[in-house]
Amino acid sequence: MVHAVSGSVQERCTDASWARPVAILVTGRRLSFIVRAEREAVPAARSEIAAQLQMWGLPRGGEIVATAVLAVSELVTNVVKHAAHSAPAADVTLALEDGELVLAVHDRHPALPKPSAAVDADQIGGRGLWLIEALAAEAGGSIGFPADADGGGKAVEVRLPLVGTP
Repeated sequence: MVHAVSGSVQERCTDASWARPVAILVTGRRLSFIVRAEREAVPAARSEIAAQLQMWGLPRGGEIVATAVLAVSELVTNVVKHAAHSAPAADVTLALEDGELVLAVHDRHPALPKPSAAVDADQIGGRGLWLIEALAAEAGGSIGFPADADGGGKAVEVRLPLVGTP
C-alpha cells in the first residue's frame, strides 16, 4: 500500500495510532518506508521487507531473503536502542539495482556505528552489526556507513549480490 505523506518525520511520528511502517514510495524495484524508533517497529519492518521481496519473486525461504530480513531486524533494533532519543524515526529503503539487493536504514543520529572486529562469547549485545557484516561477506556483498553531508545522521547500507536469483 502506498500512502501520501506530508509534514516532517517528527510530526508523523508523534501520532500514537501510527504503529506500522508507512510506505512512502513503491516504484518498480524500490520500496521506501518510515518506521518509528520503537520496539514494535522491528517486526513490522521485517514483515514489510519479507513481503516486498516475495512480491519481487525472491523465494521466502531463500538465503538472500533471510539475510535481508535479519539485517533489517538488527538495523531497526539498533535505531531503537541507540538513536531513538534524538531520532524519532528511521527511513528504510530496499531496492534491486544493478544485480544487487540494497537495504539501507537511515536515521538522524550523528554517531556512526562501530562494528566489532571480534565478538566475545560472553557479551550480551553488540553482535548485530558483526553478524550482518559476516553474512554480507559470506554472500559476496558488503556493508557501508555513509554519513549525511551535514553530519547530522547516517545510513547503514547492506549490499547483497543477486547471483542465481530472479
